[in-house]
Amino acid sequence: MINYQCHRIFYLLSLLLVSLIQPGFCQSDEIDSVYTPKESRVYAWRTFEAQSSLRDTMDNAALRAYPENTYFTTYDNKSSTRKFNCHGYAWYMSESGLGLSDPRWIGHDSITEEDIYMTDGSYVQVASEMYPGKVSWGGLGSDHSAITTPQTGIFISKWGFGPFAKHAYDNSPYWAVNLKYYVATKINGSTDLLCQLASRNFSAANIPNASYNWVVGNGLSKTENGNSVTVTANYGFSGETYIEVTITSPIGGNQNDIKTSKRVYFEIGGVPSAPTVYPSGDPFVEMGIYSYKDIVVTNYPGEASWSSSGSVQTIWAEGQTGRFYSTAEGNAYFYVITSNVCGSSPMYQGTIKVIGDMMDSTDPNDKDSSWLISPNPCNTFFDICYTPTDNSLIDNPYSLEIYDSNSRLKYTKTLTGSKNRILIKDLFSGAYFVLIRSEGKAIWKSLIVQ
Repeated sequence: MINYQCHRIFYLLSLLLVSLIQPGFCQSDEIDSVYTPKESRVYAWRTFEAQSSLRDTMDNAALRAYPENTYFTTYDNKSSTRKFNCHGYAWYMSESGLGLSDPRWIGHDSITEEDIYMTDGSYVQVASEMYPGKVSWGGLGSDHSAITTPQTGIFISKWGFGPFAKHAYDNSPYWAVNLKYYVATKINGSTDLLCQLASRNFSAANIPNASYNWVVGNGLSKTENGNSVTVTANYGFSGETYIEVTITSPIGGNQNDIKTSKRVYFEIGGVPSAPTVYPSGDPFVEMGIYSYKDIVVTNYPGEASWSSSGSVQTIWAEGQTGRFYSTAEGNAYFYVITSNVCGSSPMYQGTIKVIGDMMDSTDPNDKDSSWLISPNPCNTFFDICYTPTDNSLIDNPYSLEIYDSNSRLKYTKTLTGSKNRILIKDLFSGAYFVLIRSEGKAIWKSLIVQ
């Protein structure tokens, strides 16, 4: 039989020796905060590392005192570390998803700081060990936390300044008396959009002999089944709603621990309404021949499908925005259907009026300067001429970019002065799009290469 008590005495004597050499907490430690699942603030310190030789001493002492345990490497190929303690690991690091990359010491100045997790509703006490779950030592002279594992009676915990270990419940420096067990009150279930008249299941930890009271927000009806509930979205309701649960957990001696979970919020909706767009296609959108026009869905529900007919082509449709390119004068049409998980909207049809002598600009109110491309159509070159109303701007730099009909950049250059010649012998015949960026403005011009 393993003499665990002798093990503890040997290890604790080593710990006492190290504590006489290693200072407890010092000014190098930095106070910081983390938050429980119910968003209560907990002080969680960033503490400096102990000396390497002291860490080695702690590792060796643990191996000699408790050779049956599994010791995990933390930093620098050692197990012992001062960067985090039992409470920091059990309540924060094991749940954060960051693990050893974000070590914290909880209970730096107060040995009860970890109690916030047990009292604010994030966790509820249970009568016996559960997995996944937490363990809190409440015996005389003990203040320790651990997490449970799939093996009953086997825990993982951090031993103060010492190692990070997987051990039997009674094979550690902490007396295994008055152990208290906790599980999360977290609600499991999707928070995606719930369609009207559709149903969804939610659940909480299945605690033996516990009772559950599920509460739902506006637009929901419910059917409870112990630790799970089925909610159904009411027809005609759209907007945010929520679900929460109050758990009454028996912990022995005719006592119960009663905790209410964090609310889980999600949206209820239906099939999207008809799209609204900017600029509006009613009565029409104007654009110049051989130019581009971007149209945006303003009540975007998540997805959109664009198409066109007539003298414009749909160049690309990047979700909320559709881009169209004009190929001839006259009227054309664009179409957009939006959708979400509940279905598709009615189709919106807009009109585009293509004007032969109109040059589009992202700043249609620009009256401070005049830009001219000549000749256009062109063959091997064109001149870009700039006539500002303020001559002091003549030498300010501007950029010129040329895109093909598929919105691919084919040429770019920074220029100055009132006239520049652009050689385009590498461009194939076709329609192009010239973007000029000057004085914080963007001006679009069409270009035809023959």
